[in-house]
Amino acid sequence: MNEKLVSVIVPIYNVENYLDACLRSITEQTYKNLEIIVVNDGSTDSSAEIAKKWAFADARLSVFDKENGGLASARNYGLTKFSGDFVTFVDSDDLLNVQMIEKLVAAVTADNAEPQQIAVCKVTRELTDFEVSETRAAQKIVHKFEPKLRLAFSDSAFPTGSWGKLYPRELMTRLTFPDTRIFEDMLLLIQLLDLSSALVYVDYFGYYYRPNPKSLTTTGISDNQLYFLQMNTERLALVAKNHPSALTLMQEIVMRDNDALARKCVLSKSSPAADTLFHQLWQQNRLLSADVNKQIWFYKSEKVYRFLLTLASSELALKLLRLIAKKKIGQTN
Repeated sequence: MNEKLVSVIVPIYNVENYLDACLRSITEQTYKNLEIIVVNDGSTDSSAEIAKKWAFADARLSVFDKENGGLASARNYGLTKFSGDFVTFVDSDDLLNVQMIEKLVAAVTADNAEPQQIAVCKVTRELTDFEVSETRAAQKIVHKFEPKLRLAFSDSAFPTGSWGKLYPRELMTRLTFPDTRIFEDMLLLIQLLDLSSALVYVDYFGYYYRPNPKSLTTTGISDNQLYFLQMNTERLALVAKNHPSALTLMQEIVMRDNDALARKCVLSKSSPAADTLFHQLWQQNRLLSADVNKQIWFYKSEKVYRFLLTLASSELALKLLRLIAKKKIGQTN
């Protein structure tokens, strides 16, 4: 049987200190039938030159230059160029375990595999989690939407970004990333859970999320992050329309995500953007807590909410606050 072609889309923007290691981790994959699409999103450092050196050395790798438009724009550009049977996305400051693509392809091409399945591996921030194994990794196959949603947001190793997954061509020719410079993964994940026939969750740390102090997810609060609220509205609307029985769960997930971003607003330097975003996150959570019949006490006052998030100086403290508020997401079915 012919090996399936996997397209790997890698947007790059000013990542000269990270790119060599990232591309090496892709080109050295044990699964060799790859089409590597590097989209240079208007880099002003040596990233494009580094990528083109890799393209000269490896015929599977192509580099496309475009004007800067942000991560979503670069990924969408890559989606216009791919020809693979499957697609995976890699952020240019991250690394792949040498077997990641092999493990994910095996999961979705097994004898009992269904069309339009998405394979997912675990993500880690510790390189010590990376192992090489000749055994088939254990899998959890989830079909219905609500259990898929629970799985995606209850397992801390599940990648809620676009990376760490293998998508069938049929799905990625139907979808694009929202036209935004931030939070581009939020809505797309819910759309993919909605359209996919199943999630195949592979018990394997395949993707290393490498901290980058200049990445969009680690920079301070800006007006762009107000888009988070619009993404929440669109996520809720999609679930309400297509899966109304899962709406309460989606509302609880949105409230949890809002808490995390509101905490970032509190811990960042005070600014008009941070104060505006915090106020709107609090308002949204206050309304949602009423919708799910949980009049959570710390949402009743913006001052109390801010004070409690100030105390929640760690992720553990924030989890304790959620537990007190009885917002815990249940176990995967």
